[in-house]
Amino acid sequence: MRMDSPESPTDYCKRQLNESLRFEELRHIAFSVDESDPEYFAASGIHYDSRKEQLVDFVAEAIVTGHVNLPYAALKICRRPCIWFTMLTGQSSQFPQRESLHKFFSTNDEGWFGPLQDEEVGSSLYIYRYNFFDYVTQALDSTADAGDNPDVSDDDSDNCSGSDTLVRVQRPWCVIFEIFPRYAVLSWNGSNHRTTDTESAPEHQFPFWIFIKKLLDEMPAWLPGLVLIDPYNLFLSHLWDKYRNHPEYSWEDVGARSEQDGVAMSARAGGGLRNVIGIGSNRTLKGIAALAERLAYAALEKVNLATDNNVQTAREAVLEQIIKHGAIKSFEFALVGQLSQILIFQAHIYFGAREKGQDSLIHFRSYQKHGGASQTSKFLARELGVL
Repeated sequence: MRMDSPESPTDYCKRQLNESLRFEELRHIAFSVDESDPEYFAASGIHYDSRKEQLVDFVAEAIVTGHVNLPYAALKICRRPCIWFTMLTGQSSQFPQRESLHKFFSTNDEGWFGPLQDEEVGSSLYIYRYNFFDYVTQALDSTADAGDNPDVSDDDSDNCSGSDTLVRVQRPWCVIFEIFPRYAVLSWNGSNHRTTDTESAPEHQFPFWIFIKKLLDEMPAWLPGLVLIDPYNLFLSHLWDKYRNHPEYSWEDVGARSEQDGVAMSARAGGGLRNVIGIGSNRTLKGIAALAERLAYAALEKVNLATDNNVQTAREAVLEQIIKHGAIKSFEFALVGQLSQILIFQAHIYFGAREKGQDSLIHFRSYQKHGGASQTSKFLARELGVL
């Protein structure tokens, strides 16, 4: 049995909250109502151990009835960690009003909402929303709530147990646009979705690059003065020359996708470190660096020149040819302090080298465990001299 799921604006508000906010963020919003209207909050029965489903219901009702500070709630959405981002530099002297935050929370309207101000960091923010259809499972014989667990996954998928049916719903996908005095960051999370109501149908990646490119193309008309960064100059010139062979830093090539003379090449690190066979220094490498060293060693061994120094020199030459001088599509590296062994930066860089698909968009994949888009973009802003 399959059915469409009718949704009122309040229902959609609940779905927006459920997909955009984690348990702790919802709880902060709920308890902010206690500060502004203690009687209304007390009558709700919400307490510290309330489940996520209860928090979503209460916050949605409080929004509709005007008991929630909407900029505060919107900032919670804007501060949810994002994985994907792209960056622009420049200055914008105007921040035009788009749709209201009330419309963002209480309707399913698409487009830009804001601006709102974050006085703590001195930035202006907009939220963009696009609704896409998905077929999600809905349990028929179980009242278990997937949101009961406070440790909510950053995955936006719906997971329910028990006998279930596929329900067609609209899901919101949001982009956060944060504008600082000299640069701006567009950040978002990815999502998978089903395009048919067949149980065995695979999930597909939501094609975010189509929408991000459209947003960037439209931006000069309402936010002039911002220019997309040049990833070739930043990563393959400035950062490469500054950090790659610096004695105080360790640069690790994690992976690369490139083309050489019409031959496509892709290499990425596996789960563990790989010892490089035949090298006497017991060094360990992974991913594309391990591949380059094996190639260098194999070639030099044939001519009896496979010393440590020769292999390292040849490895660097191979890597430079693949990454800097090939038709690079994407590249990932990690930068670590040599003495502290603290990770300073890690991201996968997409250079926008193709006309279609994800490779047509200049953007970066960060890692939540390393601070996500927020911390990764700050490092880049410092290197660009705009922070």
